[in-house]
Amino acid sequence: MNEPIDHEKLKRLISDITRRHNIKSAVHQAPTHSLSDILDLRSITKLRQLGRALQVKYYGKLAKPELISKIVDLISQPDGLIPLLNNLDKPAWQFFQTAAAENEHVVDSLYPELYLMAQLTGLMQSFYHNGNIIFIVPDEIKKSFDALKAVGYIEEKDFRDDVVDMAIAAVNLYGVISQEDFVSLFNSYHERQTDEDEVFSILISQVYAQIGFSFWDDYIVDDSFEEDDFKGVRHLLRDRRGKPRYNPPFDEFIKYADWNYFEDTPQLEALRLALGKHIANPDEVLDLVEELYDAFRAEWGMQEYMDLLSDHGVVFDDMNQVKAMLQLLVDAKNNTRLWQNHGHTPRELASRGRSKIIPFPGTQQQQAVKVGRNELCPCGSGKKYKNCCGKTT
Repeated sequence: MNEPIDHEKLKRLISDITRRHNIKSAVHQAPTHSLSDILDLRSITKLRQLGRALQVKYYGKLAKPELISKIVDLISQPDGLIPLLNNLDKPAWQFFQTAAAENEHVVDSLYPELYLMAQLTGLMQSFYHNGNIIFIVPDEIKKSFDALKAVGYIEEKDFRDDVVDMAIAAVNLYGVISQEDFVSLFNSYHERQTDEDEVFSILISQVYAQIGFSFWDDYIVDDSFEEDDFKGVRHLLRDRRGKPRYNPPFDEFIKYADWNYFEDTPQLEALRLALGKHIANPDEVLDLVEELYDAFRAEWGMQEYMDLLSDHGVVFDDMNQVKAMLQLLVDAKNNTRLWQNHGHTPRELASRGRSKIIPFPGTQQQQAVKVGRNELCPCGSGKKYKNCCGKTT
């Protein structure tokens, strides 16, 4: 049986691994603050990769000094800096601002996603010197960034990030939303208003950043729909036709900008507590609950849920325990926000007469789990049904 994880020990382990990665990705010397000097520390191969990304003309033919000069001229100008800053997600953008405000920003350890994009594009560089991890924003970048701040770029960047976060939240909660509806939703939450042209120009620049959404026709959609050439979008729109969209308060809505977020309902808590009686490791219980939540949203059948429980080693003593677990699964599913319900739960729409909740499986489910007297019992005991739960029926 797995022992519960010591979270403090795990945090120290993650910090140690992260620090080692930080040191490996840093330049091992005293920091330098000149963009030209920092770029000169890179190989010609790395510089040509950067030149290609920045669309420097003849990047593959230029000698190293000439290529460095071209890159410096490009990204040390406000117009050249803006696209690079726009590509930073909100956490990386916040870290860049922190580092740019200091001559040398020293950290003990730092998650790589907070700086790797900025370092790759020349916006900053990490150094490892005298046992310290030091982040430098080159002087030329700072000067250009100060010019951008003077004309309101920070506010503009924050607005762009709000648009992106809301797009992520929308496709996470609804799966699909029309651009027109998205603009209406955004404007209902924000003082600064926008329109479809502005939203499209902001979001299209993020589609290739593996951010989780894409476009189909006039819709912003979860990028998982790309797997079947967007056929699922048509099915989803058909299945939820006539159902109202769930419009939560902004503080609740924006939580869905985190792809890992889901509403922790009382029904899910009850399911978690029940699973804790079958699985000793609380972290494994949490993982299973997350898997079940994804299964609810994917419209799995009840037998598939039971198979998933069996895969995690959940064993039932008798049919009463099976029925109790089935009821918990039904209750949790009926209170899960679904794409096909436009973000509503089945129970919410049932109260409006717009949808049906999932009934308790009853006799039909009992037949499904009673596969046969000589087959394995669905309770997970490993015994034949006739020698297990079949004795009680």
